[in-house]
Amino acid sequence: MRKLTEINWFNDEYLRVYEIVNVENRMPPLDEIYVLDDYDVESLQIIPRDTVMAFALPSRNTERQYVWFRYEPPGLSTFAHEMIHLAKKFKELNDEVYAYNLAPLVTILAERNIIPKRNVLRLFEDLNLNVLSKKITQYFHVNSIEELFLALGVVPYFTTLNDGKVTIRKGYTEDDIVIGTMTELIAAARYDDSIFNFILQMLNDETIGPISMS
Repeated sequence: MRKLTEINWFNDEYLRVYEIVNVENRMPPLDEIYVLDDYDVESLQIIPRDTVMAFALPSRNTERQYVWFRYEPPGLSTFAHEMIHLAKKFKELNDEVYAYNLAPLVTILAERNIIPKRNVLRLFEDLNLNVLSKKITQYFHVNSIEELFLALGVVPYFTTLNDGKVTIRKGYTEDDIVIGTMTELIAAARYDDSIFNFILQMLNDETIGPISMS
């Protein structure tokens, strides 16, 4: 195994990914992150499926945190995904909800050399539906989240389209709607600068709570 800081490809955009996920001190120190070699994985009797490009073995009770990549250097989004797995979380969500849905945003920020004031994980932890609805109506000049989806031409899993109208299905929680909405916006942000700038604005103002340095 090797320290992440000792690997020659860990620089530039990869370092920015770490810095972005580490905003507000969410990550373990860099010198505590180790990259497993294939023989380390074998010794742990782990057999990754052929479709698995990487995995993380986060631990809160050790000074060492481990990641493994099938190929090095890994794709930037793959690296972002695993760094998110190592980050502190303050909401009881499936870890893949964080990693899978937020890695594309971290990747875009790293590629554009932008480190926001607030951690991207806050978009799923602190943002409530009332605030998100108000921000969307003000920024996009629409009357509701549903109207924004109609304008974007998307019908998320928690909505339905009938007679040219998008409505939110019954039975979905506020968290479902907030996380689902932000996930759709993140997916569109790579192709639409106005959506990217909306998300960045959310991360750079006080919408999603005060900055915590703890």
